Amino acid sequence: MSTMVEQELSQYGELLTRDYSDVSNRDLLCEFSMPELEENYVLATDDPESLRVTQENTRELQECRKEWEAYYRNRSQRGDTSDSLTDNLVRDSQETMRPLTERMQELSRSISNLERAGATIENLILLHYDWCPSAGVPTNP
Repeated sequence: MSTMVEQELSQYGELLTRDYSDVSNRDLLCEFSMPELEENYVLATDDPESLRVTQENTRELQECRKEWEAYYRNRSQRGDTSDSLTDNLVRDSQETMRPLTERMQELSRSISNLERAGATIENLILLHYDWCPSAGVPTNP
């Protein structure tokens, strides 16, 4: 599941890490081409739903793991097994799930970044129409 989350996030590339609000002058604005801005706008506004579905699936998996841990702790109290064995097994389970937990946090941040990026990119597109050549300006003339 952690790999699936990573694959979902990888399709967004720099869109998740770039701060579009730091475009502070015409040169920076015009470094973008209109197709690039439009593509990033579509990614930021249309595709986050797939990330939300992935987020819900991973959340359900984590809830299932928590229920399993509670069941296991309850069940082990009925026998002669030591509490430390149960604790160790539950900790092992949590350690196994840690990469997914970290990916879940990254996924939540990414969804928030995409939501903010959409509105910002929309404004950049409007400004780009008025101030830049449609093909953009090469960064290294």
